[in-house]
Amino acid sequence: MFKGLAIYGIWYVVYDLYLLPDGRLDEWLSVNVAHVSAAIISGIGYEAIADYRSVLMAGVPGVKIINGCNGLTTIGLFIGFVIAFPGSWKHRAWFIPAGILAIYMANVFRVIVMLGLQLYWPAAFDPMHSFGMTTLCESGVEREDEHGSSKPSEDMNKQTGVGTHL
Repeated sequence: MFKGLAIYGIWYVVYDLYLLPDGRLDEWLSVNVAHVSAAIISGIGYEAIADYRSVLMAGVPGVKIINGCNGLTTIGLFIGFVIAFPGSWKHRAWFIPAGILAIYMANVFRVIVMLGLQLYWPAAFDPMHSFGMTTLCESGVEREDEHGSSKPSEDMNKQTGVGTHL
C-alpha cells in the first residue's frame, strides 16, 4: 500500500510540477495522437486532416487534444500501478510497453469515435465526451480546457476553428 502511494506521489510531483508546466511531452503526445487519428480516418476512406493538436473533418467541428486529455496521465498511473504491484521485472519489462501501447491506441480510438459521433450522431457527442469515452478509455482522467471549464470556450472555437476538444 505504501509503495503504491509513494509512486503516485512521485508521479503527481513529476507530472503536475514539471511535465505539465513544461508542456513538451504533452504537446508531442497530443500532436502525435492527432496525426495518427487523422491517418487512420483517412485510411478508411474519410477525409481528415491533422492540424497541430486538432483533427478536422468537413462538416463537423473537429476535436482538439489538449494537455491532460491525451493519455499521458493514464500512462503514468499505469506504469506506477505495474511497479507498485508484486511481480518480476522480467514480466514488467514487456507488460509496461504493451500497456503504454494499449493506452495510446485506446486514446486514438477515442478520438476517432468522437469524430464519428460528431459526423453521425452529434447529440451523443457531449454525453460521450463528458462521461462515456472517458470512462471507457481513460478512467480517472479529468477533462478541462485551459481555463478550467468543462466546456470549450467560444474564444477557442473562433481562434482555432475547432469546436470541441478532448
